Amino acid sequence: MRILPAAFALLLALSMPAGAAQTLKGRWWIVLGSSAAPESLPRPFPEADRAAEAARRCGVEPMGDYSAKFEGFAPDLYVTVVGGFTTRREAEAALARLRRCVPDAYLRRGGYGGE
Repeated sequence: MRILPAAFALLLALSMPAGAAQTLKGRWWIVLGSSAAPESLPRPFPEADRAAEAARRCGVEPMGDYSAKFEGFAPDLYVTVVGGFTTRREAEAALARLRRCVPDAYLRRGGYGGE
């Protein structure tokens, strides 16, 4: 379904500071949390879900997906992310804002190949 990625990008763009360029083709991602997710393990993913709830308290709607869909991410995880940002500077500005609600959030560079 092509509408879902576009809807995620729109939600993320509306929730970030003005000027922060986000797109699923962006190369900078804020990783909010992750849970082990070998293919044999169905949902729930408690750590990733907790990180998503924390981000929502900051007014940000995160995206969750399997790390295998992200170039450069560790395998066998379900990750909760915000992004992708086109520049590191934009990602760092958003990260500073999100750390109020998700103190362990960090940046990761990589492409998204989902959907």
